[in-house]
Amino acid sequence: MDNKRLIDIIEPRTLNITLSDIAQGVRRPIEQLYFPRPKPEDETPEDAWKWAALFLIVVSGEGGRFGSYRSLPCWLEAVKELLANCDNWRVLEELILLVESDLETYRYSEIQRERLRDFLDEQKYRLKDLREQNAGLDNAWEWAKGWVPVIKSCLNEESLNIALQLYKSQKAQFEEYPEVLDWVLEVGREQRASLRTL
Repeated sequence: MDNKRLIDIIEPRTLNITLSDIAQGVRRPIEQLYFPRPKPEDETPEDAWKWAALFLIVVSGEGGRFGSYRSLPCWLEAVKELLANCDNWRVLEELILLVESDLETYRYSEIQRERLRDFLDEQKYRLKDLREQNAGLDNAWEWAKGWVPVIKSCLNEESLNIALQLYKSQKAQFEEYPEVLDWVLEVGREQRASLRTL
């Protein structure tokens, strides 16, 4: 995952954060909270309180207080939405690992942690289903990728024609994946065009 973090995928400053969310996150009554005043250098009022990894809220009688986006209900919803909308099993698998790493590395409330773990369990079952559904497609792509060096090694049109005839004799097993079959034929067309320019 190359040191990728969940916060690199979900930009917290783009979340729709309400005072109600913050009240739950900092465990203070909403009536005691207000946003800090923007400074002249702030481009938008939100720049005063939405920082890269933390938010800043003012608590009456206490002053400014930093909080983690991870403590907010809207963060949990953003993580759940990210996972739920992913239909590529490889990406989903990576996202699950990313969320698990985030749970181990950063402080979440016990309730947030429990909800996220429950949702992760659901996503792991979905991952298994997605992986099984895509096993045939993955096999088709592996088979197709094996034809690329064969086609590209053909040094004349006669050998290319033979290679493509062999390919066509085997392609029936993957007829339900026309995009894969078309890709191999496109590689053949490119090789034929290349041979004709020699």
